[in-house]
Amino acid sequence: MTTETRPTTRLRHDPLVRGLGWASAFLGVPQVVAPADFTRALGVGDAPRHRSAATAVGVRELVAAAGLLGRPHPVWLWGRVGGDLMDLTMLARALKNHDGRGLGRTVAATAAVTAITATDVYAAVTRRVGANRWN
Repeated sequence: MTTETRPTTRLRHDPLVRGLGWASAFLGVPQVVAPADFTRALGVGDAPRHRSAATAVGVRELVAAAGLLGRPHPVWLWGRVGGDLMDLTMLARALKNHDGRGLGRTVAATAAVTAITATDVYAAVTRRVGANRWN
């Protein structure tokens, strides 16, 4: 096998990578199918801009899921990290401009995304091309 295909082959069977792929799928579907319900669940309301942001984030999650579950490569893990940073930025803005209704849900969502970000960073760092474990 070439160096290019080895990470893909090994990552395909990696439980953390597969778990992150399924997490992206499970997060992406409700954001695309019912963005207003998703944003209300986050405690940020369902204004058109919130629904649009949720839909865009959902599409990004589904693309990450397809990559991680279909042809996994470390670049998909780093894409999740970048997406997490965008999500944390949007949640920080939501917290700053919050009207108080549903604040606890928004705080909980921010804490959950922070934990997911740590997991994504760990996966991306430990499953990079050139790491002895994956070549």
